[in-house]
Amino acid sequence: MKTPQHLLLALIAVFAPVKAAVLTAIVLVLADLITGLMAAHKRGDPITSSGIKTTVAKIMLYEVAILLGFLVQHYLTEGILPVCNLITSVIGLTEITSILENLQTINPAVSWTSLVSRFTKTKDQI
Repeated sequence: MKTPQHLLLALIAVFAPVKAAVLTAIVLVLADLITGLMAAHKRGDPITSSGIKTTVAKIMLYEVAILLGFLVQHYLTEGILPVCNLITSVIGLTEITSILENLQTINPAVSWTSLVSRFTKTKDQI
């Protein structure tokens, strides 16, 4: 009876270092969901359960990708190739882009993309 508990504890111990990446991906997807619902409401689009199903599937897919990337990074490449970091970065950039697009729909008076580009300019570009 204690075997499932031991297995669960072992999995938690293995994946503990990647907890921040997993939580960040969940927060970004939920922020995308909220801004997406607001943008759909602003456009007058119907809000259906299929969008929520897509969000749940996206969370599951992202989490599995991050966890598998972590395993590859630490146990196959021994940290030489930052697979988990690359996967998490792509996920984060995708979600942030979607959030910015939703914010642009919600409030077109504010150019969110130009605002972000102002903060990301280097000294040479100013």
